Amino acid sequence: MPTDKQIDAATDAYLKARGWSDDTIKANFLTRTEVRGRMEVALKAAEEAADVQNAG
Repeated sequence: MPTDKQIDAATDAYLKARGWSDDTIKANFLTRTEVRGRMEVALKAAEEAADVQNAG
């Protein structure tokens, strides 16, 4: 399971890839929180899919 630190890093990387600056991320905390929630779900799903594939 991804750690909170990994989820935060993935969330910030996702937002920065879309042109958000650090200041924009800080100023839009609620949007970041929403994106973080979706990122958490996506990372968990990817991990579960990898586990299923590895179990073969």
